[in-house]
Amino acid sequence: QVAPPVRAAGAEPQIVGGRRVSDANTLRAVQQVSGEVRARVEAALARGRHAPPGGSERGASSAPRLGAGVDVVTSNALYSAQPVGVLSGVDFKSTGEVRRVDADKIHAYLDGGAVVLLTSLGYSASGEVYNVPAVEVAARAAGALKASKLIYLTGARLVMHSQLGGAGASAVPVDQRPLVQSMRLAEARELVRHWDARSEVAAARLPEAADPAARSRYESAEFVVGGLCKRCVEALSSGVNRAHLVPPAPGALLQELYTLDGAGTLIAYDVYDGIRIATAADVPGIAELTAPLEEQGVLIPRPLHELTRDVHQGFYYVLTRDANILACAMLKRYALDCAELGCLVVSPRYRKEGRGDSMLSFLERTAISAGVSRLFALSTRTMQWFTERGFVEVPVSELPERRQRTINLARGSKVFMKGLNSPRELDAEELFWAADAPQSRQARGGEASAYP
Repeated sequence: QVAPPVRAAGAEPQIVGGRRVSDANTLRAVQQVSGEVRARVEAALARGRHAPPGGSERGASSAPRLGAGVDVVTSNALYSAQPVGVLSGVDFKSTGEVRRVDADKIHAYLDGGAVVLLTSLGYSASGEVYNVPAVEVAARAAGALKASKLIYLTGARLVMHSQLGGAGASAVPVDQRPLVQSMRLAEARELVRHWDARSEVAAARLPEAADPAARSRYESAEFVVGGLCKRCVEALSSGVNRAHLVPPAPGALLQELYTLDGAGTLIAYDVYDGIRIATAADVPGIAELTAPLEEQGVLIPRPLHELTRDVHQGFYYVLTRDANILACAMLKRYALDCAELGCLVVSPRYRKEGRGDSMLSFLERTAISAGVSRLFALSTRTMQWFTERGFVEVPVSELPERRQRTINLARGSKVFMKGLNSPRELDAEELFWAADAPQSRQARGGEASAYP
């Protein structure tokens, strides 16, 4: 939107390493475009709604009334900007970056029912005006507000490449490649590092008009989506739970937010940080964590040599922090499509913080990636915890025959089973259990989950 008015003024836009150089002509164009966009947004949100006729006041008319629209607040003090300055010998002039976001002031407006509109025009304490990329403003504001979601509307799609989609995938046209529906923060970080490492234009001055190939590269879908992914990573690293890349199509936003398959790409905060497969060095810590529940009869006592054997075979996972084991769980396969989730224990000190949910979700994803479509657990004490997470009680006969032969029926354990479909469905589940922590988990009596 900025390039056409800049060229109309007889100048040529310049981009250096993916960042626009904002000379006087460019800054005027940004001011023009920002003003037009702001006017359109405010006009759209000012549309009133027909309120019911009449009212509580004496003499109120019986004719239908036009209600007020949504209040839109924009200000020069919602965030401050500073100049980018000179990078690699290039003076970026009036191009700026976010210096600080006034989260308290924005929250106050939001709490009052207003919509806060942030533009790409940023102001410094000295009264200077800067052109700040809108994608940066959105990411920094989302992080400062600790927003639940950051949503970018973009025509660029994050699609499978050769290293993701298999041999020959790179030869398939971009618009025919499968969409990447979801990624974890760690995966997105690796992808951003990959893009940065192979970028040939990160530090070179590439005027758009003088180098058509460079202009095409900057305008390519891969470059656009790469820059957006980088902003998503920054936002999630600052406390945002989820980021979405959604196509600007009718109904796409509703489809992305309220259906399992979505319409774009979801990048989610890595709630699995610290979870890994257990090693022999973890055996003493696992034994110490499970011992109190074994003494209470909640867990069947496991001899140390059996625990060591199961750890060696890769059945156990642990959640650690600073070399301390906070939680453990076992995932053991009994059939091609069926596995058992067992010995899920969270340290009493770290209960009611979502640790059990994190372990469960991680193991569900691990099971799905291994082709498991049914996950079962046995419990004598935490039945409600399972049912609240999609498990259904089933008879013992539903278990794989190999597991039926080893179950101790005298314990009277309840059998719970859950069908596993797709990681995207787990993304939806995580949104709910992450949103209600810790109050709802406290109301449920905690999340200490242990079963034989």
